[in-house]
Amino acid sequence: MVDVPPEISPSEELARDMSSREAKRRAKRKTGSLFREFIPKRGKVEVSVDRMTHAGEDQARALAEARAADHGRRFFGWSVIRADRANRNGRAVVPSPTSEPDNPYHADIVLPTNDRDEQKEHAQELAAEAVWRSA
Repeated sequence: MVDVPPEISPSEELARDMSSREAKRRAKRKTGSLFREFIPKRGKVEVSVDRMTHAGEDQARALAEARAADHGRRFFGWSVIRADRANRNGRAVVPSPTSEPDNPYHADIVLPTNDRDEQKEHAQELAAEAVWRSA
């Protein structure tokens, strides 16, 4: 059994999978913005991340590769943000471990609004604070 603390500490690294060639290109060249990667699905306010601090890079990679493969994609790397930076401007980071598939490291960055324009603003803030980490 994996022992993951129930509370998310401010210094934790949260990783958002990147399985888009375009996102990888933008991240590596630092052109454009990765904000699209932080916009929730329509009708949702949660942005799915893994608690990389606890998962470690090998386990986080295995989880990300499995998710990418489920969608017929290839995993390229992560957009990584510290929890204290994700937890600003009305956003909240909450642990949300999953059982199908088993992922005790899963968490969500919860945006304070369902309005798409405001979600895009939050996504831009998150992307500006995040750093690219290649797989």
